Order: sequence, then C-alpha cells, then structure tokens
Amino acid sequence: MGSALSDTAYAYIAEKLARRELRAGQKVSEHRLACELGISRTPVREAIHRLKNEGLLVQLASSGTFVAEPSRRQIVEMYEVRIALEAMAVAKAVRRIRPAEVAELQQYATDMRRLAHQFRDSGRPRMDGRLQRDFLAADAAFHKLIASVAQNNLVCKTLGDVHLRHCAFGLGSHFRDLYHVARICLYHGRIAAAVRRRDARAARRLMQQHIRFSLREALFVFDAEPSDQEPAVRRPSRRGKGRRRNSTAGRRSPEDGGPAKE
Repeated sequence: MGSALSDTAYAYIAEKLARRELRAGQKVSEHRLACELGISRTPVREAIHRLKNEGLLVQLASSGTFVAEPSRRQIVEMYEVRIALEAMAVAKAVRRIRPAEVAELQQYATDMRRLAHQFRDSGRPRMDGRLQRDFLAADAAFHKLIASVAQNNLVCKTLGDVHLRHCAFGLGSHFRDLYHVARICLYHGRIAAAVRRRDARAARRLMQQHIRFSLREALFVFDAEPSDQEPAVRRPSRRGKGRRRNSTAGRRSPEDGGPAKE
C-alpha cells in the first residue's frame, strides 16, 4: 500500500513539474503536497527522495527541498541527447508514419502558428499565461508524436525523462519573444512538411537545426542571468554578452542566414 501511494505521489509531483507548476529554484513543501493528495507525508517523502536521486529536486541544508536549477553543462547535455535521439526518431518516423498521424503532426504545427499570431496581435513583448501554456503543450505533443511513431520504447522513455527535466528546469519557456516563437513555428512547419514528403534526410537535418537553435537560445539566457551560486557550480560571467535583445534585428540563424518570417 505504501509503495502504491509513493508511486501516486511521485506521479503527482512529476506532473506538477511537467506542467511547470513547480519551477526551477522553487521550494517544495512536503506538507502541502500531502494535503493536496490527501495522504500522509511518508509516501510524499519517499517520492521526493526518488526525485532527489534523479536530480530533479535538491536538499539545501537548513533551507528545505527545492526544484533543482541546471548547470550550463546539464543544459548542453540535455540538448545533445535531444539532437541525437530526435533526429534519429524523425528519420524513422518518416518511414513509418500513417496519413492520419501526418495530419495530426501538421495540426500541432498549425496550432502553434495560430497561437503565434495571437501573441503577435496582442502586442505583448513576451508570450506568457494561457498562450504560453497552449503553445508549449502543442510543441511537446509535436515532438512526442514523432518519438511515438518511431516505435522505439527506449527512445520514448529517454526523451520523456529529458522532457520532464526540460520542464522542471524551465527551459521550454526561457525565451518567448516574437522572434523565438516565429522561429520555432518555422522549424515545426518545415519538419512536418519534410515528414509529409517522406524526406528522411531533410527531416533529420531540420530537427537538428531546430534543437540547436533552442540550445543557443537557452544558453544565451543562462549566460545573461546573474548567479548567486559558486562559480564552480554555475556558469562563469560573460561580460558584454548579457544584454537582453529587445529587437529581432541581428538575431540570425546560421542555417538560413536570417530571422524567421511567419
């Protein structure tokens, strides 16, 4: 019984991380989680211990339990895993995908483009709130469908674990200005088109470019943010490279030589 409750608590906390209801650096209350679940604190404590062992939560002396904050190296490693596995997965998916799944993939890309248009029309400098939640959900569903169609259970599990870390560390929402949103939509549209054409080589290349772009943006934000942790734990300072870019001017992608057009 205790094990079942511990599994329930684990799944509940993991879901909160995946939904970004618990974010990097946020304190995790064992008591509050137990109350939300209507169970004792023991299985919640066991679940928290598992998540600590997996590197998603950390215990800070005299302070409590917090959602882990990634190091620069961890960010690079996560995206490197994604580049390798998702490029392979999309190439395999091209050969196996069914017409209904092609339509589903294109629908996710269309949904993201629609949300991007709503964001543009809102005039806000940064996507947030419901628009961001819906955009990130469509983004995740797009990638999850490709991994599923590739029919490799280990790849699906590994990418699922990476996605959970991605959400917990806040990487999916790191830079959501209009340029970034438009660029992500552009890549998704091109990947979906390559899959529809059954062009495995193009789909692989575009997926690699897409994830490398996201890695560059994640590292830009990481390097720009001040840190109150030890330099050996967090990134070194990069003077002159920490300014936030308020315009899309100059933000060019090596793959195509210029900013995205919707």
